[in-house]
Amino acid sequence: KEDIIYELSVYLVKDGRPNGEFTTQTFNSAFGNGWQESKHGSVIDSMIKDGDFIESGVYSGKPKYKLRETPSYSK
Repeated sequence: KEDIIYELSVYLVKDGRPNGEFTTQTFNSAFGNGWQESKHGSVIDSMIKDGDFIESGVYSGKPKYKLRETPSYSK
């Protein structure tokens, strides 16, 4: 989980949204196409279920998420 949060946070910082919202489309950009079938997919699913990603709305019919806790290196 820590690696997913780190990789996602770094991607969001580079994309200009250090504390920003993201959709599952963001995972395609951060982890590559096919992330759902990789270890990333199962970890991300558990993170959504465990509340590590908090649903914050809907964008183009897809849920938007925010990190429950923003790591200090992305501030």
